[in-house]
Amino acid sequence: MTRVPKIGILGGTFNPVHYAHLFIAQSALEAFGLDKVFLVPNSIPPHKQVDSATPSALSRYQMVKLAVAGNPTLEALDLEINRGEVSYTVDTVKSLKALDPQTRLFYLAGLDSLLYYRWKGMEELLENLTGFILVNRPGADFAAFENWKQNCGLTGVNKFMPLNIPEVFLSATLIRERLQKGLTVKYLLPEKVEEYIKQNLLYQNQGVRK
Repeated sequence: MTRVPKIGILGGTFNPVHYAHLFIAQSALEAFGLDKVFLVPNSIPPHKQVDSATPSALSRYQMVKLAVAGNPTLEALDLEINRGEVSYTVDTVKSLKALDPQTRLFYLAGLDSLLYYRWKGMEELLENLTGFILVNRPGADFAAFENWKQNCGLTGVNKFMPLNIPEVFLSATLIRERLQKGLTVKYLLPEKVEEYIKQNLLYQNQGVRK
């Protein structure tokens, strides 16, 4: 019998990609026996404001590609940046499902993002996913998640899977702040990503944004 692939999807702005992103992807691989995790930089995030100082979607994709080089279980995917429009998770999942309807898809998301942002097409998204992997985050707990499920009418849905990992106090905001101030970001992100940032003069002479 042919084994059905289990694929994880980790979307985001990746502005820039850093070790916490990679740790989450690798932890999900191990915890749920995934064959691969796609890291998918968005083109235009629906919940964040971007401006001309934000690196282009192509630059953010190139950084993710550099970050996962050498790890065959992690792969940068340019699906959303090629669409060139506001990036909604439901559209990405449907596109991947259409490529191979047999593939089991798992979406990785911080618990806080599920609780505090409005997700387009949640019911349709769940229909196309085998599982929704929820990563514990500071300030969000799974008791609040149960209330969220009830409020959304999803109490009977069993596709939500918790992923409890050690809290890593690292964010893209912190990295941008340090770069803008001329401080080191060594050991916060892969060396190849740091080199790309320096070579392309990214995150310099700009205001700090979340």
